[in-house]
Amino acid sequence: MRILILSPWFAPAYNAGGPVRSLVNWINTEWEGWDIYILTTDRDVDGQPLKSVQVDQWMSIGSNCRIMYLSRRGLWWSLRRQIRTLKPDALFISGIYSLLFSIWPLFCCRTALNIVSARGMLHPGALQKKKLKKWVFLFFYRPFVKWMNIVFHATDEKEVLYVRKALGDGIPVKLASNIPTWFSLPPLYKESGKLQIIIVALIGPMKNHLKIIQSLGFVNGEVDLHVVGPVYDRGYWEDCLKAATCLPPSVRFHYHGEVSPDKVADYLFLAHVFTCPSESENFGHAILEALSAGKPVIISHATPWMDLDVAKAGINVAVSEKELAGAIQFFIDMSNEEYRVWSDSAAVYARARIDMPKIKSQYISLFSKQ
Repeated sequence: MRILILSPWFAPAYNAGGPVRSLVNWINTEWEGWDIYILTTDRDVDGQPLKSVQVDQWMSIGSNCRIMYLSRRGLWWSLRRQIRTLKPDALFISGIYSLLFSIWPLFCCRTALNIVSARGMLHPGALQKKKLKKWVFLFFYRPFVKWMNIVFHATDEKEVLYVRKALGDGIPVKLASNIPTWFSLPPLYKESGKLQIIIVALIGPMKNHLKIIQSLGFVNGEVDLHVVGPVYDRGYWEDCLKAATCLPPSVRFHYHGEVSPDKVADYLFLAHVFTCPSESENFGHAILEALSAGKPVIISHATPWMDLDVAKAGINVAVSEKELAGAIQFFIDMSNEEYRVWSDSAAVYARARIDMPKIKSQYISLFSKQ
């Protein structure tokens, strides 16, 4: 089977976060009988050109995958020409809202199978951002989906419900979980009264960096907050920096900037606890990576990773300064012996929830025509 993946961004671009990581992990998995092609742009989310990529020519990545980074010049027609030349058996479209990569390809050729991956864009929390604009788009998108015989890809049972709620109960949806990246790190020594905490995420209101910073004004103990990730919303980041200057001397704030995915483990090693209390999270690659590395997490209820306290893998909180501060204080007060239990349990939790043979079976089913 010849599968064509269409995505506005792909590695080495990484500022788009989870959707790019999901694709990378998927194509890095062995798939028998599949020839995978990827069409993407030569830019990252911020519009910066990607370094060390060949533009407008096919490159091999892995044993059964080729990629082309398209230049901006004549992008619409280049995309059309490549799709018609490839004549794929299936289109896999990553995301919903890009006219160029989510809508235009469906007009460029007729395939036996058109799959659109929602990538968390229909999560209720995500739909609250730019609400009117998204409502108008979806109003016109619903009949288009039926006309083009699109099958939607969801990564968990909740997303199946979100897709059908947003687009209609009759929309065909198939489930195939995301494929994670695993880290294995030695535990960091934990002294009672002290805590190293990290957030790895795109910096914008959805991830609630500001609430984390503000909550640290209500804890007792020595805390170092490490922030890793590109700035998506400059005004929001200015608010975060201003809030950080109001923290007590016992709380230290460190911004490490943008970090490529292959360097994330180096920064996770610095921390006892990971936090990212998102407004919505379709999968949360960074969360699962932290758990796999033995880092208990403090996250919201709007993620697939629930019942963390029962498993001693972390704490699910309401996104409020009070609950965030309470969860952080819980870990500040921990001794090294207690922390080792939670660290080990976090890694066990992560691995218990990923069944690779089942996931591979789901992807095979996703690309079947039944």
